[in-house]
Amino acid sequence: MSSRTMRVHVALCCMAVACCSPEGNIRGAANLRFLDVEYFNRSDVDKLVAWQMNHTLQNSSRLRHLHADLEPIFRTLAKMPSGGLSHQGARYALFRFFLHERSWLVKGLEPEGAWQKQPERLRKVWESWVPSYLQQHFEQAKRSEGASLQDLVEIAAVIEDLVRQESRKQMAKVFESLELPLNSVISREQADAAVDMYLLVILTAQNLTLAEPAKNKRRLRVLHRTPAHAGALTWLRHLEDRTLKDDGGGYQFAEVSKVAEAFGFEFPSFNNKECSDLKARLVSMEGGSVKPGRIPLTDFYRSSAYRHWRFSESPEYLRDLGVLDESDPHRPHVILANYIASYNNCMRTDGLYAICCRSICGDMMSTIEQQVSGPEASANRVAELITGLAGTRGLDPKLRKRLDGIAAQSGGHVPLHGRLFAQFLHHAFPRDCPYPHEAGTTNPQTPEDWMKSNGRSTTVSREQLEQLARDTCPADVHDGSAPSYCQSEDADLPWSNSEDRQDLLNVPRHGSPPRSLSAEDAAGNLAPSWSMACLTILPAFVVVAYALGVLLGNTTLRRRCPAVVPAIAFIWMSMMCVAFDLLDMRAAVGAGLIFLAWRILVYRFLPNPVASKSADMEV
Repeated sequence: MSSRTMRVHVALCCMAVACCSPEGNIRGAANLRFLDVEYFNRSDVDKLVAWQMNHTLQNSSRLRHLHADLEPIFRTLAKMPSGGLSHQGARYALFRFFLHERSWLVKGLEPEGAWQKQPERLRKVWESWVPSYLQQHFEQAKRSEGASLQDLVEIAAVIEDLVRQESRKQMAKVFESLELPLNSVISREQADAAVDMYLLVILTAQNLTLAEPAKNKRRLRVLHRTPAHAGALTWLRHLEDRTLKDDGGGYQFAEVSKVAEAFGFEFPSFNNKECSDLKARLVSMEGGSVKPGRIPLTDFYRSSAYRHWRFSESPEYLRDLGVLDESDPHRPHVILANYIASYNNCMRTDGLYAICCRSICGDMMSTIEQQVSGPEASANRVAELITGLAGTRGLDPKLRKRLDGIAAQSGGHVPLHGRLFAQFLHHAFPRDCPYPHEAGTTNPQTPEDWMKSNGRSTTVSREQLEQLARDTCPADVHDGSAPSYCQSEDADLPWSNSEDRQDLLNVPRHGSPPRSLSAEDAAGNLAPSWSMACLTILPAFVVVAYALGVLLGNTTLRRRCPAVVPAIAFIWMSMMCVAFDLLDMRAAVGAGLIFLAWRILVYRFLPNPVASKSADMEV
């Protein structure tokens, strides 16, 4: 993971649901952390929606700006018969808007498939209920099929208002964590401390306890002494100077909270400098490969001590992030654009969104959308636009062949929002546009979640580095010791003809038949049903067999089953809890095995008082 100038320990951490109200007092809640606080609920969302629906574009300059920003992508996405966007199309439009215009990765707006391989427990943590709830709210209120441009504008406005509200309430918790009064005036020095603490909470992904004022003040002193934070603190002082009005009478909480509100909207401009530094460093590491936008994995690890960047993610973690190119098994590469855009290089600011690197590829897509004004275009038109973006006289013959292939596969036109066109952009601009992996082939997680689900560290080990050196081609393939397959390297980037975003955006394809369910898909869909059947039928069969044995007088069965049947029943109940996501799998299995061992131990080695009493009576 890259260690940013601000020491970003984690990105996109999960927001746990707390039982307490954010307005309540935190004194005595020694273990309560910032990420354990729920800053808004459905009632807050309903109020914002009601207020937003009463404000038209004519009386709100902010809504007019949002309308102008969302209109280009709305025009280019395929529409439903009613003229509106599908549910997934609306999510995609909002996802693109926030990532491009705000550099925000909003929870719950990620493209379908991004979390497909994650356990249900982790998907529930990161997939926020807010966007889907907003969409349903507007659909029910307007009773229309599909999302209109006005709907997108109002949903985006509500999400921005929720971000501001969450920032204010988080600043209130910062005041309490430093024992600053909420209802009286504070000095500029105290205001600086509160704003710095707000930054520290973000840098540690809110993994700080609230009710530790003395410890929090010591943490601030460490923050001020760390040279790597000097740039962020200087930027923060400038933000305060622009936001706070110094009239000599001190500052109220409402004034200081405006700094927190402005942080999420203005910090991305500062963060982009860090992203540019990261990109420049990664580009300088390309020399060991003939493939553009690719860094040999061995070179990636050798550069781990460069300044404040630590390139130390394990190959398994990079693979799940979608950062690793293993098309050549003897030369694994880090995909430059994918690494910059990966989740572990984002900053989690609150429970609703994270700040990520601005996408240059997003700027290119916006330019193309403004010129095309539709969901698809001819190959000639796309070639003309790409040539203009690249600043060249013509398109490379290989790229033109790829473009014609996409058009042929899609009925004569190039779909702008499909995976194949995203892959084409990666080939045309390998350092700027990420490679789009097929849905379900990656498993992006924060380092903490990945370690929880996999049971091992995200950091590469010495043994892995040694194994990598043995299994991959050396940097100098001309030293005579390299195998023959290392003497040449293919400069072509990987290409896959799979177009798996059709279902995501419901984009119509000329002449393309509806997707049928494959045998593999059918087997995958039936797997949960078979699992549930086994969990339900097999234990029931054992219990029924035991009952029949008792009724028929089978003394052997009656003597042996008391040790096994209760254990099986316990394990069965635990597995049912797992099936309904009420209990962790490892906890359920472990408890069941312990219970089974205890029952066997009691039956095997300890006397049974009931059986002894029965024997005495028989005697």
